[in-house]
Amino acid sequence: MAGTRTAPTVDGANTYKVVTLKWIDWTADKRSDSYIFTTALATDANVEAFAVAMQAASNASLYEVRVTDAYSSVAENGNADEDVWENVKDNLVLQAKQPLGGMSVRDYIPSPINGMFLEGTEDIDPTSTVLIAVLTAWDTLLDASYEIVGARMTHRRQINQQIPI
Repeated sequence: MAGTRTAPTVDGANTYKVVTLKWIDWTADKRSDSYIFTTALATDANVEAFAVAMQAASNASLYEVRVTDAYSSVAENGNADEDVWENVKDNLVLQAKQPLGGMSVRDYIPSPINGMFLEGTEDIDPTSTVLIAVLTAWDTLLDASYEIVGARMTHRRQINQQIPI
């Protein structure tokens, strides 16, 4: 059994947008800040005016602006199941690669249901209809040059900050 989805349907009727501004300073420190605006007010022109004004007020370099539709409800842990891997830091990591270029992308399934694994192991069950549905849905979103190549279970407790090279 899986947890219960309470997030609204993705149907274009979202009521707000999340605008994220990503910054880098002179010492190469990075930060990002997210803001929630109503969909009606978060027009391209209004978001661009906000980004221009923010850049004019900052010594840091604004290197990325993200505008995303948000479909949200109340986060309630009572909608989750307590099963084999109930912790959201336990992940089934799916990987897709470009065969020639070697570029890689990953999909993370937090707190995966036990039915996607061979009983008593952390090995995926390639016949799991739930897993096949995830792979199919993800594959339709991937660029055609990517091939899904594998999956692995991970247990993340703490991740150190990546150092730019």
